[in-house]
Amino acid sequence: MLLPLAIAISTSLKPIGEVYADPPSLLPHVLHVELSRSINQISLLHYLLNTLLVVCMRCWAAWFLHAGAYGFARYKNRWSGPLFMLMLST
Repeated sequence: MLLPLAIAISTSLKPIGEVYADPPSLLPHVLHVELSRSINQISLLHYLLNTLLVVCMRCWAAWFLHAGAYGFARYKNRWSGPLFMLMLST
């Protein structure tokens, strides 16, 4: 389970010539840390907050739609069948 993560991290620390070497090696011979420096220049906090916003909105929407579906399932009326199916299909 951790092998793909270890391969990804070790590949990010290899120079480009060593990435495509045949046979491949798990550990880099020379550490190449330019990529990790460029990651620090990217605003990771911006991406984290954007992801948090999307996740919270999706959770709220799911809660709202499932609460509505519960209402349609619990209380019977003329439109409860089609509306219940519409709620569950989203």
